[in-house]
Amino acid sequence: MHTDSTSFKKRIQACYSSLTKSQKRVAEYILKTSEKSAVESASEIGEKVGVSETTVIRFCYSIGYDGFTEFQKELQRQLVRSKSSLNEFIGNKRVFAKDPHFYAKVMEKDRQNISVLMDKIDENLLDETITCLQAASNVLIVGRHASFPAALWFGFTLNLLRGKTKVYRTDTDSVFSLSAELDESWTVLVLSFHRYAKESLQIAQAAKERGAKVIAITDSFLAPISAHAHVLIPLEIEQTSTIDLAAPLFSVLNSVLAGYSLKNLEQVEERMKSYDLTNEMVPFFKQEKDE
Repeated sequence: MHTDSTSFKKRIQACYSSLTKSQKRVAEYILKTSEKSAVESASEIGEKVGVSETTVIRFCYSIGYDGFTEFQKELQRQLVRSKSSLNEFIGNKRVFAKDPHFYAKVMEKDRQNISVLMDKIDENLLDETITCLQAASNVLIVGRHASFPAALWFGFTLNLLRGKTKVYRTDTDSVFSLSAELDESWTVLVLSFHRYAKESLQIAQAAKERGAKVIAITDSFLAPISAHAHVLIPLEIEQTSTIDLAAPLFSVLNSVLAGYSLKNLEQVEERMKSYDLTNEMVPFFKQEKDE
């Protein structure tokens, strides 16, 4: 069994010049789509690249593994281990520490991440998400820890657009009592990122078992939530800190809300009229007119 923990990317780079033309195509595919490759079979990779399954297996031998199974296990292990949080978030920002336009540089990096996601995201999955939200009698939004602000914002806004939308809150909700309410008429949207909160996984599992539709927005095809999701939307961005996913996450959620609004325009307009009437009875701030 191969035990060297050298990064699979470094192994590919070190052996690349000695690979055959077909094996180089396999290498390029895996480097570009590592998270997808980590859950695809050798035959699936071969079909997408346009080579035989045997070529994929020989590629694994050529870069120092005992076969495709060992290579894929190492690929999965390294991808999961690479997820990090606060320390990496701070470390990445030190690159810009002495830049006179520090804040602009940080925002530019967010813009780049969103741009990358725009090119990679499967818009059919967003359409499917909206279809599930449309069909549901009730919607539950789940996000724990750093995901909670995004879950709260999305749930609040979606409730304005369609009503009957609830955000899971640990201070008032119980996983077990809430799970008992779920049935096939519900849609549950879960935000689940490294370190993958256990409560979120428990709710997703219970929802699926009780017939509810489960939509998961996560950071990897390998994330534990994938086992419970009917619709899985991975935010495929090369990053070392999951905190840096905040800007792309809000952008995706905003896109879903925009799509829902356009596909349910009459319903949304009626709710906005009701909301405006309600505002007349609520003491929101109003600019006084000059006399």
